[in-house]
Amino acid sequence: GWFVDQYDEALEEAKIKGKPLFIDFTGIYCANCRVMERRVFPQDEIREQFDKMILTRLYVDRKDSLSASYAKMQFERYSQATQPYYVILDPTDETTISDTGGYIPKGFSKFLEKGVAKFYKEE
Repeated sequence: GWFVDQYDEALEEAKIKGKPLFIDFTGIYCANCRVMERRVFPQDEIREQFDKMILTRLYVDRKDSLSASYAKMQFERYSQATQPYYVILDPTDETTISDTGGYIPKGFSKFLEKGVAKFYKEE
């Protein structure tokens, strides 16, 4: 259930369903991105949190204008240009609930849980 390079569509879906939007700023040549996708994302506790969100994966290193716009978004909003970079967003006003970057296999579940709880006011 990932929206790949479809930020606007994912944002609209999150608004309609009343769920937070998870953004995965990723790159084609990002080794840590692939490791997170293959080893961390499939874990039960991660998938459980993903089920509570709308998921979008935005590539920032392709040689096209869409990737350039996603890279610009990442840099302007978060002052970050590294991948992977993860954001949990409130779709109603596009405010950041939580964000983090890098290869974080052990802390990723806690990052997701905290962001989801904050969105649903469970903290």
